[in-house]
Amino acid sequence: MPRNPWGAPPPRWLSPVSAADMRRGDGDAVAAIIDTACVIVKDSIAGPVGAPMTTRLWQRQLLRRLYARRPDGALKHRQALIGVPRKNGKSSLLGGVAIADMLLDPGGGEMYSCA
Repeated sequence: MPRNPWGAPPPRWLSPVSAADMRRGDGDAVAAIIDTACVIVKDSIAGPVGAPMTTRLWQRQLLRRLYARRPDGALKHRQALIGVPRKNGKSSLLGGVAIADMLLDPGGGEMYSCA
């Protein structure tokens, strides 16, 4: 049986993204920025305050799909809706995504987040 790349049950709804689009994308770079530049700011099951953040397998898979690029170099998705049950690290992940977007300069992109 093939290994589940999500590390958990796969999402119920997922936009199709080819492996080539994910390889062209910036998802791994965003995950690397989160893993090196972001720290945990509130004690949780993820770790103590001040510990470095580490992206989980499902988060890296999500970032690869979110930042996939078409053959012409444009991002495959202009908008994203991410729904994850509470206490699964989505606020931390998206905070890291905002920091990564500032560093990678998406060319005037905007980010809106609500919880």
